[in-house]
Amino acid sequence: MKLLQRKTPACGSELPAVESLQDRSPLGGSPKETGNRRTLAHQVDIFTKSLRHDYAPEVARDARVFKRRVVELVRRGLPPGPGHPRDDVVTRAVELRAQHKSWCYVYRQCIPGFSHLSDEIQQLARIRLRSAVRSRKIRQQRRNASKRRARMPQGARSRSR
Repeated sequence: MKLLQRKTPACGSELPAVESLQDRSPLGGSPKETGNRRTLAHQVDIFTKSLRHDYAPEVARDARVFKRRVVELVRRGLPPGPGHPRDDVVTRAVELRAQHKSWCYVYRQCIPGFSHLSDEIQQLARIRLRSAVRSRKIRQQRRNASKRRARMPQGARSRSR
């Protein structure tokens, strides 16, 4: 297995060695490992058994909600799929707006150096941030609507159109 040493540009300290992506099999373990080879399926099996054991009361209370929460947390921890990764500034702006903070407060918190920008650049930054927040909200509403349609019984789906 090939290990790659990486250096951080700022301080020059070495990061932990990482496996080359070319040396990884699609199911998890490295193809060059011998003996007790762990596949992705095996690792996930261990993980799920651990969750069921450690969080048995939550699973018993509402398995569907628990599973949804686990999947949400796992998705956050893995790299994003195709498309753009979420922008932390937009995420922060959405959170602040959900707390009913004013846009002026959101601008100052989310746009770096906002008070030192010229009026034209401030206006452009405000428009871009509001647009990004609006786009995310619309995408989320579409996703939620499609999930609701998918959960509806077949007969109810045809009546609602």
